[in-house]
Amino acid sequence: MEQEDMMRFLGVIFNSFCLLVILAGCSLFDKEQPAPREVVNEEGVVIEKKPIWKVDLYDDTKDLVWSFLSPILYDDMVITPSSLLDTDRSWALWAFTIDEGKKIWSWAEPNKQSWSNQLRGSGKVSNLWIEKEYNGYNADNFYAIDLNSGETVWSQNRPGSWAGDVFVYGDKYYYAQFPMEAPYYGRYCAVYEGDVYSTDHEIYLVPETDSIRLSPNNHLGFVDNPLVFEGEDAVQYMLIPFSEYQLEPGTEFPTHYGNLYMALYDMDAKEYVYSKALVATEVQALVDEVPMIYEDRLILFNIRDEVIAFDLYTGDVVWQNHYDQGAFSMILVNSVLVMSQQLGDETYAYGLDPETGQQLWVRPSGGGASDIQELNGVVYWKDRGDASLYAVDGLTGELIWRLGDPDPESNSWWKSDGVAVLPGENGEKGRIFASSHLRFYCFEAAR
Repeated sequence: MEQEDMMRFLGVIFNSFCLLVILAGCSLFDKEQPAPREVVNEEGVVIEKKPIWKVDLYDDTKDLVWSFLSPILYDDMVITPSSLLDTDRSWALWAFTIDEGKKIWSWAEPNKQSWSNQLRGSGKVSNLWIEKEYNGYNADNFYAIDLNSGETVWSQNRPGSWAGDVFVYGDKYYYAQFPMEAPYYGRYCAVYEGDVYSTDHEIYLVPETDSIRLSPNNHLGFVDNPLVFEGEDAVQYMLIPFSEYQLEPGTEFPTHYGNLYMALYDMDAKEYVYSKALVATEVQALVDEVPMIYEDRLILFNIRDEVIAFDLYTGDVVWQNHYDQGAFSMILVNSVLVMSQQLGDETYAYGLDPETGQQLWVRPSGGGASDIQELNGVVYWKDRGDASLYAVDGLTGELIWRLGDPDPESNSWWKSDGVAVLPGENGEKGRIFASSHLRFYCFEAAR
């Protein structure tokens, strides 16, 4: 009898165990599965991608002011700009660790001008970041920021109008500005040279022009974005794009059409190689970006509707292409020139042969990208038109990513310009860094 009771007891235990196993299996089956790291559409394009990490830049929502800067990489950190429109109308920079997105330091613009300023062009020398803040028609603020600590090493407000992007070369930097001082006030736009480590700066060169001057509230010409480089003969040169606008007959006001010129200056001999090579006629805008050097030629873009390549040392035009919207940014990828068009209802990205200008591929794009980066043959950009993050094969034009807002409720996706790329190590894929004005993201690269 005792044996039968024992068998019944063991049977009850066995049945209970089986029931627990079944219930546990059902629980595991019903448990919500983790979201996939990528969502791919029927065309094979990645349309959603989980970031490796993301960080909030602000505790609460801030109104937007456009940024013209991209994130930069320095040592083991990534630094991103952001902008907000509040009572201070201030700008900020944040530094995060590359691996985890841990905040290291932050920097806030100290001057807090009443103008809705724009951070424009910048460059790095050792641990110093040179930054210029476009302040409208009266003055521009310049900063040197220590990237190790986020502290301002020096800053200066410089009277003048329309300072172009900052181009850093060695321990000097260059930019163009309409001087406020005599004898140039209201007449010419000059190229300035500044010392990276101090506030010292002076007019370096005034291009040889006939009609550049300033009328009330109207620029009749511009000098924009000088480019300094070392030539094959080890001579240091400066390329200077400038325009002269035409006047309405009998008036002091421009027609908004003019001629675009290029000058090449030998900085060692202190003389021009050529001072006024005609590049394009009846243009509406200047280059507005630092020109691109390819072998022995220079490629200009963003001059409204022309992309032009000309001989670097003679100024002779080699080829030019017409586009309804012009170009917005370019990058060279394995001897293919990848171009993103300007804003418009119908805009595209192109692959061009830099030797001939021949179109190799074309792809519809949502708008314009202010900055394109390349990693392992893939070009990445944030699109101003459709607010997407694109990844495209630079050689074929194949679309790899078109990522929308990972946080739709934020209404902030890709409202700051540009991306940064970091190569991978030990066979791993690299990383892509991109920001909105509210958040900062780190993604695994496509390759």
